Amino acid sequence: MEGRSWTLTKVAVFGSMVLLLAVAVFYVYHSYTDAPKPWNPGALTVHWSDVKYLTGQDEQIKGFLFQYGVNNNTSRDYEVHKEAVTIMTSTKDGEDSLIPADTNYSLGRDSFFLPARQTSLIEVRFDGECNAGENAENCFNEYTRDLAKIILFDKEIKYRIDLPKNPPGKMVMH
Repeated sequence: MEGRSWTLTKVAVFGSMVLLLAVAVFYVYHSYTDAPKPWNPGALTVHWSDVKYLTGQDEQIKGFLFQYGVNNNTSRDYEVHKEAVTIMTSTKDGEDSLIPADTNYSLGRDSFFLPARQTSLIEVRFDGECNAGENAENCFNEYTRDLAKIILFDKEIKYRIDLPKNPPGKMVMH
């Protein structure tokens, strides 16, 4: 009987070790596959296009519409959805430090489709009222004085899209 109980003990210990190893392998695999994907900053190339001012019926400026040509450098189509995007900004003083954009910033439409290896237009809207009779360029410069760029983070696809305020000396108003 003694030999038999020793054999059962060996089988139980071996079985416990195999079970523990299987749990460890499952845990490591599950942790690895659920790890967040890194942000992909090179998937899209951005070119500043234009900024338009938005007016109300009284012709007073109510905001600005930043427009960008965005080239999708990947082999996959990509769609930007308003609800999946977090808008951040960076200031001229600390371009590496990001701050959440105030609620005045939003995507110009609910979604933007970016076909693979092609360029599409993305718009970011800034709502801010200018003083009656104020020059549009002065108003724009006042609102964006400390702004270096607008950054869109797509939480689903893990894309970061850096949108410049506008190239120096290229202020175009419509």
